[in-house]
Amino acid sequence: DLHVSKAGMVKPMNNDILSGRGAGVNLHPGNIFFRSLIQSGKAAYIAADPGEKKRIIKHIVEVAFKHGRFLKQDPKTNL
Repeated sequence: DLHVSKAGMVKPMNNDILSGRGAGVNLHPGNIFFRSLIQSGKAAYIAADPGEKKRIIKHIVEVAFKHGRFLKQDPKTNL
C-alpha cells in the first residue's frame, strides 16, 4: 500500500520523511521522528571512530526505513 493518488502521485503519510526545507517539512510528523532519531545517536557518533560512525548511520537509516519512506517533491510539478 503505497498511498498513491488517482493521478499516480505518492501521498505523504505521517510516518514518511519529507526532503526539503521550511515549516511544512520541519513540522511533518515523520521529520520530527527522524530528527529525534538523529539526536539520539549524536553523542555516540561524535565520540565514535570512523567504522562505528558508519554503523551508527546505517542503524539510523534502517530504523527510519522501518518507520516510513523518504520522499522528495518533484520540482516540475511541486507534487
